[in-house]
Amino acid sequence: MFFLHIIQIDFCGHVFVKTLIISKIRKLLWSYNYCTNADLIWISVQIANGMVYLSSQHFVHRDLATRNCLVGDNLSVKISDFGMSRDIYTSDYYKVGGTRMLPIRWMAPESITYGKFSLESDVWAYGVLLWEIFTFGKQPYYGHSNDEVVKLILQGILLSPPENSPPFICSVMAGSWKTEPRDRLTFPEVYDMISPHIPESRMVATPSQDDSYIQMDNDNYLLPTGVTVVS
Repeated sequence: MFFLHIIQIDFCGHVFVKTLIISKIRKLLWSYNYCTNADLIWISVQIANGMVYLSSQHFVHRDLATRNCLVGDNLSVKISDFGMSRDIYTSDYYKVGGTRMLPIRWMAPESITYGKFSLESDVWAYGVLLWEIFTFGKQPYYGHSNDEVVKLILQGILLSPPENSPPFICSVMAGSWKTEPRDRLTFPEVYDMISPHIPESRMVATPSQDDSYIQMDNDNYLLPTGVTVVS
């Protein structure tokens, strides 16, 4: 018997987070009028909230970045992992030692050296994602080649927090980029550091953890609210 599997997801009718914040800084999306510092915090806390849910399910994302987060109505953000994002942002990926393309600029030292991905390496990537958000979409380590980026990360020469970053965001970045994975913040700790700063205008719209994640690959064992499989 033949079964047709359909994945139904919430519609995110706008853009990737990366595209949104780049477009704002280039003044191409006047209709959005987004991306004040309060909006950047709101984006950040939603992604942290989604990662709390994923980490509670022991799910390692391995490619957390603004290009893999989608924006819906009212600046709602969903974490995704779309293969097409790799086509759109090919310069964000780097082939290491003849292996598959990897998002080297978002990777923790142990991921680069040993190919080890974990919840802790996702936390590292989240720190880089924060850097992307508060630089309005700049590429991490811009101006450096991928080979140079590998050397910088392994030497412990890391990104500097953007000047407009609030102190608590700088603290999250610092806590995300500890060399030893066990010394890094956990996602619940990240969320607890950012959530007290949710803008008052957004307090009534605080997302639930399972509403901040969309799964779009073949591993359909993790299906939070908004994702339905029909067979």
